[in-house]
Amino acid sequence: MKIYFFFILCLLSFSCSRKPEARESKTDTHKLTLSRQKLVLPIDDSTSFESNYFQVIEDRGIELLAVESKHKNSIQFYSLESKKLVKELKFSRQGLSPIKQIHGFSWINSDSIMVFDKWRSNGILVDSNGLVLDQIVLKAEEKSFNHASMTRLPDLAINGKLYFFEFPNIDLEEERLFSGEVKFEYVYDIKTKKGEYLNFSWPDIYKGKFWGFYHTFPSRVRGQNNSLVYSFGIDHNLQVLKPNGTIEQHEARSNYFNSIPPVDKHESESESFLKRGVYAMMIYDKYREVYYRIAGLQTDPIFPDGKPKADIYKPYSIIILDSKFNRIGETVLEPVEQFLIKDWFVCNAGLCISSANPLNKEVDESKMTFHILTLDKIE
Repeated sequence: MKIYFFFILCLLSFSCSRKPEARESKTDTHKLTLSRQKLVLPIDDSTSFESNYFQVIEDRGIELLAVESKHKNSIQFYSLESKKLVKELKFSRQGLSPIKQIHGFSWINSDSIMVFDKWRSNGILVDSNGLVLDQIVLKAEEKSFNHASMTRLPDLAINGKLYFFEFPNIDLEEERLFSGEVKFEYVYDIKTKKGEYLNFSWPDIYKGKFWGFYHTFPSRVRGQNNSLVYSFGIDHNLQVLKPNGTIEQHEARSNYFNSIPPVDKHESESESFLKRGVYAMMIYDKYREVYYRIAGLQTDPIFPDGKPKADIYKPYSIIILDSKFNRIGETVLEPVEQFLIKDWFVCNAGLCISSANPLNKEVDESKMTFHILTLDKIE
């Protein structure tokens, strides 16, 4: 099984039917509370109610949600105050500076937005009106570039450099994948127009075992002081890559599962995924200076009637960490059929997660609807 980007679509929404049981924690001081209010953004007939890429930006003091629209080959900007579309930048699939299929973007400022192409190493720099200012080639020696470019693994613009997570084209069963030889964080210097891989790879816990797709790939976020914070699927620890190249580890385990055994090659991907715990999205909340780590909890992969469950029946919790990665809480997402965990963003109102789970019978495809989770102290 080759590691191509489209497999990440397997990480869509998840749900479960019963509340998981947790170990008691006497140190938790905070929780996430589901607000009665929802954030609702009306969309047109050509826009999907779900997207692989959300990014909150501040433009001239206005809080905007930037949304990638693959169908329209555009970036849409919604005001989080008025709940309306205020701007849309559309990109030509032909011509001198084509974007054949938008796949990620990096907001540098209101007049400098980097836009990237799927599977390709090319990109363009545009201004606030979508006017092309420059063309860029991320890898001069290669035409293809399998960069992740999604909400859980966003393209990052930090101090004149662009950071991309690249899915390596290598079989999951090859031992060298976890040997430290394979690198995945590619850094492109905008000024010199040269790129290189950071000397960083999977933690040693992966070595010598088979883990399957779901447990292999991490989530990565820009944390405080421009550090890169990685949440690997089987690692109870977070890996924090500092700007000076040093690596810190911080325990951030769920109270709902203990060890994560290697995947049995005779199991289906869905079965191994559902019956094991797994760490998923890593989120930084700059408004409240906390981190959220989403954990996929264990569930029986078989229904009572003997039929196998689909991946969407996996329950999730959110581990809450303070700015120094100390655990301060963990909240189970309930009702779980209401959450599409791949679609989320953080804004002034709180942590917003899409309600467009396929099991949610109340989904309105004419709107993007998000549940708002607020950070509260446990009384």
